[in-house]
Amino acid sequence: MMQNEVSVIIDNFLNHLNLNRNGGNLYSVEHRDNNSGREAIQLMKLHNLISERNPGNSGSIVDITSEGLSVIENGGYKNFIDNIKVKKIKKEAYDEEKSRYDLANAKRIYKTYWWTFGFALAAFLISLFNLYKTFTK
Repeated sequence: MMQNEVSVIIDNFLNHLNLNRNGGNLYSVEHRDNNSGREAIQLMKLHNLISERNPGNSGSIVDITSEGLSVIENGGYKNFIDNIKVKKIKKEAYDEEKSRYDLANAKRIYKTYWWTFGFALAAFLISLFNLYKTFTK
């Protein structure tokens, strides 16, 4: 339930900042007494949804960032977090598949290393022989 409360606080806060940004007004936020408000502000800073100016003990002046606007336009903070989770799952799947290909490629290279080395050595020896024949004519 705590996460839903934080999500609602973040959505409301970002919507408020979005409505008040057209006139260039910045919104002064006092650090909240409850844990949900403090957590919401920390999460917004962490995800770069708000930019802070003149941080002080009594409060901060913040403005919404382009990432914050993107969160509002794409369905709110809960959707933002869901998208992050989906991207993380896709990245993990990609990394796992990449690891499988890397392992298969490493095995192939290991199996064919001496063949490749042998062909390269044979080509080098043929080149030396041809060079010797060219100079001895």
